[in-house]
Amino acid sequence: MLALPGCHGGTASPDGGLDAGLADGGDPDSATPHDGSVTDAPASDGGTDGDTLDGDTPPDAAPDQDVDAGQAQPARLIVLGPDGEVASLSAAAPHSVVTSADLGGVASSVTCRGLRCVVVHPSPVDTVDLIDALSLSVTRTFTLATGADPRFAAWVGDDSVVVTQYERASVVVIDVPSLTTTSVNLTALADADGLPEAGRVASCGTRAYVQVARVEHDSGAESPVGPALVVIDLSLPSGSRVVDVDPMTAGVQGVALGSRADFDMPVDCAGRRLYVAEPRPLFSGGGAYQVVDLDTFEVSAFPFTNGAQVGGFVVVDAVLGWRITHTDFGPGASSHLELVGAGPFSTYNTFSGRYVDELALDRVEDLVFFPDPCTVTPANQGCERGVHVFHAHSGDVASDDPIDVGFDAIDVAVAR
Repeated sequence: MLALPGCHGGTASPDGGLDAGLADGGDPDSATPHDGSVTDAPASDGGTDGDTLDGDTPPDAAPDQDVDAGQAQPARLIVLGPDGEVASLSAAAPHSVVTSADLGGVASSVTCRGLRCVVVHPSPVDTVDLIDALSLSVTRTFTLATGADPRFAAWVGDDSVVVTQYERASVVVIDVPSLTTTSVNLTALADADGLPEAGRVASCGTRAYVQVARVEHDSGAESPVGPALVVIDLSLPSGSRVVDVDPMTAGVQGVALGSRADFDMPVDCAGRRLYVAEPRPLFSGGGAYQVVDLDTFEVSAFPFTNGAQVGGFVVVDAVLGWRITHTDFGPGASSHLELVGAGPFSTYNTFSGRYVDELALDRVEDLVFFPDPCTVTPANQGCERGVHVFHAHSGDVASDDPIDVGFDAIDVAVAR
């Protein structure tokens, strides 16, 4: 049984129009103005990013509305490809492709808030696109420092986005209404090489939680300080936004983790918990899942493993969760998706050129979306390429055939 509170769905704020323009990553804790304005606005309270478990509408957020009639906008599933391909699908059945576009350049992740989405382009592109979920038009492109290698992003509230940079000791904070960027310096939490190696990021309220690997940068070897979660609070003054989670210990401390974290982190803002996957190779035990208390910052084991290599996951409710695991068997990199917590349930198996660890949970439609980029080969005749759809609570297939978006799907996000 999963030790989680109950959950329900919610809505997010309306999309706001922006003019196109450019901004760079800026110096740590400095603002980059657009049209002469310098704004470092705090994020709205109550906002969350990614797979949130409580699902409440933030107190300062309004439902997505039509400009004319005030009717709810259609929800979308945004699907991202490795070279900037993007498709907007209906989140409700039959999940048809409504529109598609090519943003150009290598892409690593997509995340949405309301009907606005952010697509991150790592090096050598080093940009972040703000796009409209309905039209896929680029509302804004933010150009970061050359070689910064941005990887992932999280909305903090309705108007701020935190972007991690693997090759910099800082994260970029985008203030969407003012079209400005600031940077939060993470040097105090880096290891000896000066780079914390920031990865995935999630949010709750005004805070962002950033995975830092803190490894030897060139070799990837573990460092003595070990991996952690860095806590950033956008409601604090510029220059003081990194939260010291253990003031009794010398230096600025993050939340110490047992092993290097990866994959999206489900967040339960109402229950004050954040869930982390810490994968390891199968021969090293496969890894573990942890749960972080967001009030005390204590870390404890989350009993969600089955002995295979840990992969991505989402949490449905107090009993159920979807888990991806990996083994060394099959005609390619094996990824096994299953609903756990009751059952038994069927397991969806895929073998592609890489492990698949991305999922999107739509609490309103009660669906889970799983992108499978496999390719049919003589050794992999059972490949079913496309976005697979499952009922979140029953585990049943919700779409008889996977949705073909015309490219390899590497990430998915729900926009509503």
